[in-house]
Amino acid sequence: EYIRQCDGLILSVVVYGVSTNLTNEWMHQMQFQGLTSTGAVDTTSTYALSANPTSGWSASYLNMDLSTLRKSDLDTTSSIYACYANDGTVFDTSCFSGVVFDIQSQNVADAHSNVGKTCIIIFVFGMSIYFFTKDSDQLMALVNRLAQNPLANVEIEEDLNQEYETRMLEKTIAKIGRLLQVGFGSAGTEIISKNMSGTGELNVMIPGALSLSLILSLNHVAGKKISSIFGFGIIEHFTETVSVLEESVITYINTLADIVHSDANMYYGAANKNIGSAFLIAWKICDGSLPGMRDPRDPATKPIMDAAERVKKRADIGVLLTATGSRPRKISPQELVDSALVAVLRMRVEIHTANQPNGRFHTYLTNQALQDKFDNHFHVAMGFGLHIGWAIEGAIGSKFKIDASYLSPNVNMAARLENATGQFQCDMLISEWFMDEVSPIVKSFCRKVDRVTVKGSEIPMDLWTFDIGNYVDIPLPLVDPNGVQMPMDFERQNFLQVLQERIPRDFFTLFNDGMTQYLDGHWDLAHTAFTAAYAKYPDGPTDVLLKTLARENSDTNGGYAAPAWWKGFRPLTEK
Repeated sequence: EYIRQCDGLILSVVVYGVSTNLTNEWMHQMQFQGLTSTGAVDTTSTYALSANPTSGWSASYLNMDLSTLRKSDLDTTSSIYACYANDGTVFDTSCFSGVVFDIQSQNVADAHSNVGKTCIIIFVFGMSIYFFTKDSDQLMALVNRLAQNPLANVEIEEDLNQEYETRMLEKTIAKIGRLLQVGFGSAGTEIISKNMSGTGELNVMIPGALSLSLILSLNHVAGKKISSIFGFGIIEHFTETVSVLEESVITYINTLADIVHSDANMYYGAANKNIGSAFLIAWKICDGSLPGMRDPRDPATKPIMDAAERVKKRADIGVLLTATGSRPRKISPQELVDSALVAVLRMRVEIHTANQPNGRFHTYLTNQALQDKFDNHFHVAMGFGLHIGWAIEGAIGSKFKIDASYLSPNVNMAARLENATGQFQCDMLISEWFMDEVSPIVKSFCRKVDRVTVKGSEIPMDLWTFDIGNYVDIPLPLVDPNGVQMPMDFERQNFLQVLQERIPRDFFTLFNDGMTQYLDGHWDLAHTAFTAAYAKYPDGPTDVLLKTLARENSDTNGGYAAPAWWKGFRPLTEK
């Protein structure tokens, strides 16, 4: 009866006092009843089945060789050590009876179940780790983005599925990154990069991996030499304007700063310094010296690099920049120079447009106090100077305050050029070293206005300008479908020509002829040409040159002649 009710697969039965052969014979003769429709044993049926309908066991299992099975596949727990009397009482414990079951299929089922459980646990843990680390990974990605490219866009997309605290933290990091960019500017990119990707030590001095404790013990740390374009702009009549506007002067300055900085950024430039009325913009070209670039302090005997050799040495020089695009592109030195000039032209056009009725400066143009201060002739104006050269990039200051900036006489040269715009009565002046680097088509639209020496230097330099007679909007830079800002095509986008449409072409011909005669010392011919040019188009530089001819004239007989000291240039009378 035990065998019939057992639901396991029996391999062997041992009954104390009965031989194994006899028990096996009994089990081979054993028959089983069938099952009802509900799966229960049908006790009314006959014993006609040779296999247990519940477990599938039959006497054939008794023939299995137990040595072929693993011990873990055998269940021997159904055993007992007891000797029973006829009345069912145990009188001895030396008698052994037991049953051995085959549990291999159960072990396989358990193994499959365990594999399934393990997979579920791994999946649950994996998803938990993913969701737990997703937010931190996004935060780290933002930090790494700043470390790799300190001037990269740190704007983040709004994800409403994020937890409020996570979104707030991510926005905070983005704001901190943006503040770092605004505070340090392009000169501070290495400071941001090194500290974002460092080991935790604060290092505000570059270059080198100095710890904060070491920095505090040093008075100075070396900077890094770079080559860059420098644009210097100053708001005119600033002191008088401040005295009238008082608190509102901040809004006034920031309106101009928005124009200057936005247009510089549009053409790969970066704002570096805001000093009251002055703005310094930089277009960094490369680390070290740009091959073949001339310098104002070069001696006259220094040979000039051959054009072919210069092209060869500059072939691999470029900087990855994004500007108005979303993906960077390698910008060549010449394209940067052209872009810097166009950026300043755009600033001049926007400032002129803002001075028109209902323009951005309408509030100040209708300010009666300002108009009274300037005899009803107040308008917003800026002067610009453009120069190119080397500079030392570094952090200037102490543990209490640092400024990432550029130090160089070339920065001062850009400032001097801007200062000279007042003397030449024009909006911008460009150095000859800058003009050496522009593309030929751009140079053809620029005009040389004098050759001078500045205070503190005996090296003469050509001064150039770009004349605007038609203040029309300059087309926005083109961005391709991949998000890359495309190079300017001055032949197809003829906006340089459009900007000068209202200036007679004869004016440029006459002026350039006069400039040649002026530099060669033929002042009588120069005066004739300049006078004719001024009659065609009255402008500041021509007026200045005519006054210079009159002031320095050495001819006492009513004509014009260069003075004895004339060597093709003159000193500027102001710094």
